[in-house]
Parts: sequence; C-alpha cells; structure tokens
Amino acid sequence: MATIRDQYRRIAERSGDRWFRAAVAELVARTFELAQFLVEELGVVDVGAYYPHSVSYHPTCHSLRMLRLGDAPLALLRAVRGLTLTPLPDAESCWASAEPSP
Repeated sequence: MATIRDQYRRIAERSGDRWFRAAVAELVARTFELAQFLVEELGVVDVGAYYPHSVSYHPTCHSLRMLRLGDAPLALLRAVRGLTLTPLPDAESCWASAEPSP
C-alpha cells in the first residue's frame, strides 16, 4: 500500500514523464487500505461482526507513519458486538528498529 502511495509517487516525480506522473496520481487516488476504505470512503463502521472476547489493537508503524490510517481500524473494532477492546499502553510507539534512521 505505501509502495503505491509513497514510492510510486516519488519514482513518477523523478521520472520527469508527465504521463507517468498522471497515471500514478490516478492510481494513488483509488488505492486504499481496507479499514480506511470502509470507514472513510463508504462511511461503514458496523460490518455486523460479533466476537465475544477481549482484544487489544496495536497499530503498526507502517499504518501510522506511511498509511496514516488514523482511527479507522479502531472504529471498526469498537462496532464489533461482544468485543471488549483493551487498550495497550504506548500503542502508537514504534520500536527503534522501525523508525527511520537519521
């Protein structure tokens, strides 16, 4: 996902090819992560799910930093009937190895 949104865009910009930049821009505009597509594009939060257990959600560094998903995955989880969402301390912290190097 980030490859299309970020790396393809960078490659297209560096290419100097106007057609290629336009094609990549069109592709980027219609490329979504599933939770983002459901919540932000379709306005769907409740997908009719039921899961009578406790869960925690740990957003990946990729979803936070590259995809910028925000709360879309949590919005879907909060709508699951029977589910108890247990917060994780420092859930939005990335491991040092996942941070970009200086």
